[in-house]
Amino acid sequence: MLIKENFHGSRPPYGYKRKKIENDKGWTLDIIPEQAEVVKNIFDMYAYKNMTPSEIGKYLDNLNIKPLKSENWSANSIRDILSNPAYIGKIKWKDRKLVKIVKNGKIINTQPKNKGNDIILVDGLHHSIIDEKTFNIVQKKKKEKHTAPIPGTYNIQNPLAGLIRCAKCNRVMCRITNTTLACVNPKCNNISSRIDVVEKKVIESLKEWLTSYETEINNTSIAQTNINDIIKIKQSSMKKIQKDISECDNKIERVHDFLEKGVYTIDVFTERKNKILKQKQELFTKYSEIDNELNKIKQIEEAKKDLIPKTKNVLIQYKDCDDIKTKNTLLKSVVEKVEYLKTQKCYNQHGNLENFELLIYPKF
Repeated sequence: MLIKENFHGSRPPYGYKRKKIENDKGWTLDIIPEQAEVVKNIFDMYAYKNMTPSEIGKYLDNLNIKPLKSENWSANSIRDILSNPAYIGKIKWKDRKLVKIVKNGKIINTQPKNKGNDIILVDGLHHSIIDEKTFNIVQKKKKEKHTAPIPGTYNIQNPLAGLIRCAKCNRVMCRITNTTLACVNPKCNNISSRIDVVEKKVIESLKEWLTSYETEINNTSIAQTNINDIIKIKQSSMKKIQKDISECDNKIERVHDFLEKGVYTIDVFTERKNKILKQKQELFTKYSEIDNELNKIKQIEEAKKDLIPKTKNVLIQYKDCDDIKTKNTLLKSVVEKVEYLKTQKCYNQHGNLENFELLIYPKF
């Protein structure tokens, strides 16, 4: 039996409303027909008519179709809809995971919204609005369009092109003069810096991250153990948990049958069902924990085989490289993005030119 999961959020996605599950605790989603048609059109325009999120938003605004919480559609709200697996009847687990980032040369733990492929998707109790074929076409097109903001016909004149994002508004920061990197959002007050200073700080932070990450990997007990055996054991445990979750669903069905047949009173039914639901929740939690452990093991192995030597090689090549485009390519091979934040101006050359914060996301 397939695992069917409740909707756990407090705010339903556009196209749905929350619906109390009959004779059970928790909520699921119920389709709002008129909004569902809008969702279908959004996916259709992006997948088959090659319209951008901004164009789709303007199209809906012209039709006087309103989003849930504002007067106009933004490109981000369209992207959120296009990325949400709820529209194919799925529920996300492990939406936020622990991620190590580099902040001012120090490794810290964060829990950003997970946009990767390691999110656990389970079948929801609700009905889908979009077919999986269309949804997959959209995800593929979104991935293909996630490219550097500078067309290939131009010469790159900034080694950090496409890498630095504003920590306040999330826009890609651009070279606005020969020497200055800035956020070009007119509503954003993130302060600019010299490109060469930011570049120097990025390299220093990358070196510090590499040293810390190597030490962390060398100190872990997994490094001296048979990795393949551990992976097989954990994968086997996850399969066992999935079977146990399915058995919980079977037990819940039997408890309902006993209530309908009069075998159980309401009190006994409630007690038994709550006990099973608690067990099911514990199984989901355990599944997520093992999955996290498994991903960490795989991440460490990939880092030892690829990322660490690759980063070392990039740093060696970068030191002697004079070509800006090559520098940009080298950095992009090991860094996903860098978030930049500066809140105080530096009024003269004798001030602290590095009075900004960087969050570096290495490519794991």
